[in-house]
Amino acid sequence: IKMPQPSVRYIEDLSSRNTEKLANLLSLGWRTKITLQWLSEQEQAINQLPSSLQKPKNILLKIAMKLPRSPQKAVLCSAHTNLNPLLIHRFFLQLSAECSVRLKRLDENPRLPPNLAAFLKRIHGINSLWFAPFIYRSLFKVDEREECHEMIEGGCEACILSVVGTNHQMLCDLRASMLGRRRKRLPVPRFLKIVDAWIEGTGHGIAIRKDSDTLEKEIRECRREMQRARRQTRQNIKDGIVDPAIPEEERLSMNESHEDEEAKPEDTFEMAGKEKDENAEQYFEGSILDYYTGGLKSSTNLGFQTRASTPLPEDIHPAFRESMMSFDG
Repeated sequence: IKMPQPSVRYIEDLSSRNTEKLANLLSLGWRTKITLQWLSEQEQAINQLPSSLQKPKNILLKIAMKLPRSPQKAVLCSAHTNLNPLLIHRFFLQLSAECSVRLKRLDENPRLPPNLAAFLKRIHGINSLWFAPFIYRSLFKVDEREECHEMIEGGCEACILSVVGTNHQMLCDLRASMLGRRRKRLPVPRFLKIVDAWIEGTGHGIAIRKDSDTLEKEIRECRREMQRARRQTRQNIKDGIVDPAIPEEERLSMNESHEDEEAKPEDTFEMAGKEKDENAEQYFEGSILDYYTGGLKSSTNLGFQTRASTPLPEDIHPAFRESMMSFDG
């Protein structure tokens, strides 16, 4: 009798072969949108996956996953309900981070070259898969005449990942962003393993990687220039040269801290074993929530939003709903 493989809870424990199988499943294939036919095929395909990628059938594991302190599980539709919920949720959080908190430095630069400004707008746009259009526009100060992606109704994280895994431009941008921000002495970003597997599965891998490599070089160079500018500003402050264009608050924090030369906690979360550290994972999740609530706060201050201060629960993905609904604009 073939013994079922133990459930994989962490991305770092996922083998290349199983990453490939998951990437092949989480794809719309030739389709451009989610259909009932695709959902029906998904349900059947999940039953063919290795047991480690499926929802645990072991009764003790099931009980453990229902305990109050058990990690957050993925929101899944009925077609995807038999997928491994912890693994899917960790992939969804990685995607959210790549489209939010990991772009913070670039967000702060009002003088990005046109090509990088367009890239930033596109990668911000991925957030519209899990936020209602008016919340997304409010978060990222996007004009209401600009188009955005269709929000995935119900917020199924497997459906969201499948849309991303089929979109060549999103894959190109995500790969470039991850490689363009990667620091020395830090491992390869955790989300890259499934992005690479998706790219391979498109049948257009060479073209996507080529475009992605070009964009990555631009991102890396831009980040380096920004770092050089911050170092110079810090040196100027030490030497008593004050730039009136830099607010006093920013000058003080620059003088005290060398944080931009060091890896941020959301970056060190990529290190081996960190995913299994409950505190590190909570901090990582918290940093994404802080980014989103901060975005709502600043858009409220700018008087940017219309209805965003009173969102309905279904306007916000369940993973972020509680924090963002309790935020009082």
